[in-house]
Order: sequence, then structure tokens, then C-alpha cells
Amino acid sequence: MYTNLPTTTQTIPNTPRALFQARLNARREQARLSRRAGQGTGDRRTITMVRDLNLPADEQLRLTSAVLDPLPVAGVTELRRATWKANAAGKPRFLCACCNQPVRLAQAPAGPGVPRDGRGAHFAHVPRKGAPPCSWRSKPGLRSIGAIQYAGQQEGALHLARKLQLAECLRRDSRFSDVRVEKQIRIGDGRRQPDVSAVLDGRTIAFDIQLAVLPLSEILAREKFYADNNIHHVVLTDAGDTDRLARLAFSDLHLQVGGRIFAMDDAVVAASMASGQLQLIELSLLPRFRGFLPLDSVWEARQVDLAVIMLAPLQRKLAGEARYRETLRAQARDRLGHLRQRMRDAGAQGRSLDAVRSAYAEIAPQVQAPSFSRAEEDGLGLVFGWLGQLETCHLDTSIHRSAALDELEVRTLALLNHPRASGWISLLELAAELLPTAQAAQTPAVVDRLGRLRRTSRSASLHLMHHHRDVLVLHYPWLGFRLLARPPVSRRHLH
Repeated sequence: MYTNLPTTTQTIPNTPRALFQARLNARREQARLSRRAGQGTGDRRTITMVRDLNLPADEQLRLTSAVLDPLPVAGVTELRRATWKANAAGKPRFLCACCNQPVRLAQAPAGPGVPRDGRGAHFAHVPRKGAPPCSWRSKPGLRSIGAIQYAGQQEGALHLARKLQLAECLRRDSRFSDVRVEKQIRIGDGRRQPDVSAVLDGRTIAFDIQLAVLPLSEILAREKFYADNNIHHVVLTDAGDTDRLARLAFSDLHLQVGGRIFAMDDAVVAASMASGQLQLIELSLLPRFRGFLPLDSVWEARQVDLAVIMLAPLQRKLAGEARYRETLRAQARDRLGHLRQRMRDAGAQGRSLDAVRSAYAEIAPQVQAPSFSRAEEDGLGLVFGWLGQLETCHLDTSIHRSAALDELEVRTLALLNHPRASGWISLLELAAELLPTAQAAQTPAVVDRLGRLRRTSRSASLHLMHHHRDVLVLHYPWLGFRLLARPPVSRRHLH
């Protein structure tokens, strides 16, 4: 399956300096994980180094913590899906640095003290028949936490009730026909059995009511089957318990469509039956600016009709992320006003952070951001200058674009030459994912400097994107969903 993989198990670049640095970093990492054992997932990170095949050959060797620790919750979801899909296609992105075999991204089961962002994630070997032994393989454990946790409960009373209620709502809606409960759909060699299915305008619609944990492999296989066969798939849960939406398997469902998931309750069932038209609740993640506390997210519940229910996944994703971004921009503008504009103007003009010291001093306490001296020491002024010029280049379509890109290269190199530049690598990588302009700014000089930073930086270097997250997203909301969006852990956060 993995025909393009290197045949050797030697994964460290064949130079004395690189060999020494890699071994030194590995020893440091093992020592750090030993100190963290029992806290978070330190004891699960038996794979302490991976090869990232997306990078040039001499930069591929990366410490697991350098790859995973900077990831926000939404970033974990994105990378989990990407690695599982790449492995399924036989084109893995990450290989174990010890045995050179494909790995995938996993996360520890939810529990007290277990972070839900990248700090709670780890790499695990992809199960393969005949795979060579590896001293970095973790001990055998639970193959499917969800399946064991919910064994015998997949068809509970609530699930059965919601399934029958949904079928009745569809039967009362004259736009739907051939409403079936648990009808198996067979196409070619594939088959699926949704909880409820129906036909709308000649197209099959499959509904699955999700109340229990589902492995990511099953989620991806289900999505692929329906997409390949032009079947519109609707996943919905029960609106009475939003706590479940903070679990990993549910984040795999809603974060990949812009923090949105459909739900049912008794009121929406009654409304559907009374009107003769299907209605559902849509739960959407939105940012919350509380004042003098860190930013967080809340669930907003609203009743939606067929126009929203039938949106394609990509449309729902883009619309959800845009709504999150615009809500964050409006909250920042309303709460910070001219202070925010002063910070943004300084960034666009490439001025130092000291030029807006008073503005930063007023903003920082409102989100419990680091002090001015810490921000200045971390190079936040250079980050604002880089982000401000990045926005200028993204919006500039004039004849001056070439000069704007030249200035962007200057500001990028200034940031990468800062003493703490390695702590900002994850932000540069995120920007390159989100904006085509950031990719265009990867000039040879920038690529060379990034490569040197990756090769020489220690894994334990501070991930500054996290420390300054709230200030960054308030001023540059296009970063907001990826850096800030995460399901709250209590249904108290339901609007």
C-alpha cells in the first residue's frame, strides 16, 4: 500500500551535526516526557520524533512536541482528518522517526487535566500486517474507547425515540417521499444503514442521529460513501446535552463544518409536525468576549429549515467560519474601538510596539493577555507588522503589489531573525494555510530561514501563538476560528 516509502529505517540526515542535534533533542524530549508522565499525554507520546514528508529532506525530522503542542483544538481536528485520509490513500505525511512507518494523529480520552488542544494529542503507528517491530510502539490498549464505553447502548431509549420522531416529521412533510427507518443503502461494494432515509427532489437524504462516540475512521468512511454517491448526509444529535459536543469524536463532526451541528428536541419535533415542514435546531459555535477574562466560545441554538439543512458541507463550513470571524470582529470593534484601530494601524505601518504602548496596556487586561514587557520581549510588534503587511498584500490588486510583496518579505525576515522567532513558526504555518498571499511570500530567503529555525530550535521553545492568542485574534479575526474555536465543556454556555 505504501509503495513510495523509503526502505531504510535510518531517518536522521547523514551529517554529524544533524545526527548530534537530533539525538540531543530526542534525549531532552524523553526527559521532558518523563517529568510529564501522568499529566496530560506525556506518557502516551512514545513516538517522540516524526518525519514530516511535506518538508524538504533536510528539515523533515521534527520532534512530536514541535508539531503538536502549538495546535489549537480546531487545528487538531484538521490535522487528524488530514493524516487519516493521507494514510488511507497510501500517501502518509508523517512517519515514525524510529521505524520509518506511517503514523496517525490520536488523542487521549477526555478527562481531568487532559488538554483538548495539541498538547493532548500524540502520534500512533498505523496498524499494518507485517509491520516491522518498533521500540516506540505504545503498549496495546483500547482499540475503540467509544465502542467500549457505549457497548450495548448504541440503541438507547433516547436514540430510538429521536429516530422515530424524525421519521414521522419527514412523513408529514409532503416534500419528502420513501421515508424509511434503518433501510440499508447498497451501491457497488459499499453499504450504509442510516437511521432514517428519505427522497427529496429525486435525491436520497440520509440522516444519522449521533449520541455516542464514533471512531474517526468510521466518520470518514461514512462521509466518503455518501459524497461518492451524491447522497446528502445529515448528522444530528440531541439538543438536551451539549456537554457531549466537547468530546473528541463530536469535535471531529462539527469543527470540520465551521463549528455547526444539527440537533433535535421535543419543541422542534412539535413545530415540524404542526407545520408539516421539517425543522431542526442548529448549534453553532460563536466567540465570546467577556471582559477581563480570556476569550472563549459558546453554542448558539437556532431553529432552521430545509434551506440550511440542505447546504453542502463546504458551504456550511465557509459560512460557519465567516460568521465566527465577523462576530469576533464586531465584538472587538464594539469593546475596543479606537484602541484596536491604533494597534492595527501601527501594524500596517510597521511601527514598533512601543509606539502603541498605552493602547496595548488598556487592551491586555481585558483578555488577560501578557504584559507589555512580555509582549515586547516576544516580538509581538514584529508579528503585528508582518500580519498588517500580509493583509495589505492580500487585499492589494494594484500595480503596486510587487512593492507590497517585497515589503512583506522584509517584515517576514525581520520576524524570523528575532531571538524568539522559533516560537512563531506555527503562526507562519497557519497563515500559509489560510491565505494564498502567505504562501506567495515564501521566497527563497524566507524558506531558507524557516528551514534553519526548524532544524535548530528545541521542541520546548515557547509556542508564542498560544500566549498571545487573544490579542492576535481581536486584531486579526481571520485567525479567530482556527485559534479560538473550541466547544465549551458545559451547557451553561448555550445561548
